Amino acid sequence: MSLETQPNPHVTKLQKKIAWICQSVRWMLIIWLAWILGIIVTSYFGADAAVAKLNALDAFKDYPITAQSYVASLWVHLFSWLCSTPIGFAGWQLTKFYLSGDILSEAAALRMKRLCQFALFATIVGMATRPIAAWLLSPGHFYSREIWSFIAPQDLLNLLFGVFILSLAHIYHAAAEIN
Repeated sequence: MSLETQPNPHVTKLQKKIAWICQSVRWMLIIWLAWILGIIVTSYFGADAAVAKLNALDAFKDYPITAQSYVASLWVHLFSWLCSTPIGFAGWQLTKFYLSGDILSEAAALRMKRLCQFALFATIVGMATRPIAAWLLSPGHFYSREIWSFIAPQDLLNLLFGVFILSLAHIYHAAAEIN
C-alpha cells in the first residue's frame, strides 16, 4: 500500500482552469514593473533633451528646469517604483500558491492580503511622491499649482480596488478558518 495521496480531481481541474490566468498575471506584473523602470531609465539618459523640451513649454518659461532638478525628480520616481516592486513579488507568490492547488486556504488568503497591503502602500507612496517630484523639478511651477492637481482619479480607483480585494482576502481567510 502506497502512502502517497492521490490528487483531488476537483483541485486538479480548478488548477487547469486558472493556470492561464495565473501565468497572465505573472507576465503582466513583470511587464508593468519593467515598463515603469524603462521609462525612468530612458528619462535619465535623455535628461538634457527632456529639460530642453520642458523649458520650451510656456508653463516653464518663468520657472526653468535644470538638469539636476530633473534628475532629482527621477530619483523620487525611482523610489516610488522601488516601493511598487513588492507587489510583483507578492503577486508572484500568490499565483504560485494558486498554481500548486493551494487556492482557498488561510495561507493563500494571507498572501492575497499581503499583496493588497503592498498595493495600497505603493498607491499612497505614488500619490505622495508626485508633488515631491514636481517640487524638485521646479519649485516655482509647483507653487503655481493646486495641491489636489497631483491626485489623479485612477489613484482613488486603485485605492478602492485595493480595499475591495483586501476585503475579499479577509472573507477568504474567515472561510478557510471555518473549514
